[in-house]
Amino acid sequence: MSSTNAASAAEAAAQRKESKYTEISQVYLFFSLALETMGPINSVGQEFISELGRRISLLTDDPRETSFLSQRLLVA
Repeated sequence: MSSTNAASAAEAAAQRKESKYTEISQVYLFFSLALETMGPINSVGQEFISELGRRISLLTDDPRETSFLSQRLLVA
């Protein structure tokens, strides 16, 4: 599956996380974040990172914050 579609392994891992943490998601906001070794991120995780970076940019007035956040996550 991952050999034909980019980020398919990340999407599958994110779905497993969502089913594992269904009880938590009833009480808290839960965003599954799954990263592949070479960089692809699941779609929900990418949306979360983009929104978080946008909010950090608003606070710091630095439009590069989303890129910085993505780089930090991919290095970790």
